[in-house]
Formats: sequence, structure tokens, C-alpha cells
Amino acid sequence: MKKSKLSLLVTIISILLLSCSKDEDSSLTDKETLVLPKKMNYIENTEYDKVGRDTYFTYNGNKLESTMTGGQWKSVYTYTGDLITKIEHYEFTNLYYTTEYTYKNNKLETRRITRKSTQETYTTYYIHNSDGSVSYSNTNSEGKYIFKDGNLINNGKEKFEYDTKNNPFKNITGIDVITLDDDNELNFNVSKNNIIKSTSVDSNNSSYSFNILKFNNDGFPIEDLGYWNDGITSSKSGSCYKYYYE
Repeated sequence: MKKSKLSLLVTIISILLLSCSKDEDSSLTDKETLVLPKKMNYIENTEYDKVGRDTYFTYNGNKLESTMTGGQWKSVYTYTGDLITKIEHYEFTNLYYTTEYTYKNNKLETRRITRKSTQETYTTYYIHNSDGSVSYSNTNSEGKYIFKDGNLINNGKEKFEYDTKNNPFKNITGIDVITLDDDNELNFNVSKNNIIKSTSVDSNNSSYSFNILKFNNDGFPIEDLGYWNDGITSSKSGSCYKYYYE
């Protein structure tokens, strides 16, 4: 009888410990999904500029509502479900241009840019190939994007190498689907991880750049320093991104 009660007690304690463990794991997961950049500071050339310009992000949950850069350029995001379908770009209060996206099977199918002043439209079409690559075409060019492990590794102009850390924008809903848009106003790469080296796609791979990153305790970058190197000389000046999550 005593043995039976002891066995029952051990079972109850085991269940409670397992339950607590699952709750802790769930909390960690929930915490990770809430890691979102609230501000980004960008310096184009650290040799000549020490201040740069700030971009502020506002959200509705994990959905990006708007960005404001330098107190002058604002972008407003519209979602359909969990997909970004429109971005309106303003200079002060004046609508400058609009980017609209369409999807097929939750994959990007078209991107259409409309200039407000002229109503001129510029459309890019995307075809998702069976090997995981994506072909694109528009009136000016055509090419192919190649991916590996959730990262864009070749866009036809440059080849990219990555670390294994979190991209600062990875938790923004719908951003990963429009990673094909290499003309977004923030000029950020929204692959899964962070670029540590970019190499030009030419006959001798003579031109490349590299990035040195610092991270917070959650594994998200707080600083990304980019340097240019032509294979012979290295420039100490470069770009700098700083990310703020609180």
C-alpha cells in the first residue's frame, strides 16, 4: 500500500515537472516571436558620417504597420491575411509611389510599382521553379534567384554567404515572402540569417564585401558593419546598421 502511494506521488511530481518544462519552452518560443526591431540606424559611410539616419518601426502584433525614416520618408503597410499586399511610400505627407504584391499559393507572383506623379507602372513577374530557384522578368531585365536553407545565396549579380544567427527582421509577418523584392525602400535583406560576405558574380570574383556583426543575448544583431574589399586593398570605411529592439 505504501509502495503504491509512493509510486503515485512520483508519477504526479513527474507530470508537474514535465508541465512546467513545456510552459517554459512555450514562453521562450513566445518571447522569440516577439523580438522585433523598433529602430534601425543606418550610416552609409562611417568615414564621413557618424550620425546617419534613423528608421522607426510600428507594429500590430508581428505585422509591420509603418516605417518612418529621417522624419521625412514614411511607408505604410497593408496586409491581406498574413501577406503584405501593398506598401504606400510617402515623402512627408505626399504619396510618392505605391508597391503592390500579388501571390499564388502564398508565393510572390507579381510586384507592381506605380508612380503617383505620372501613374506609370513597373511590373516584375516571378516564377517559382521546381528546384527552389525563382526566375523573374520585367521590361528592363530578367534573371534568377537561388536559395539555400532559407537564404538568398545568388541573385545573378552577387553571391552571398551567411552566418547562423537570426536576421533582425525574421519575425515580421510576411516579410520573408517578399524577400524577392530587392528594391524595397529599407534596402534590407530579409533572408533567414545574416550576410557575412558578398561577392560579385563575374569571371574572377575580384570584388567583394564582408560584414562584421555583434549580437544581443537573443541572438539578434545589434550592429552590422560592412566593409568593401576588391581583393587587393581593403577599405576601413564602410556602412553601419544598428538595431534596437526595445
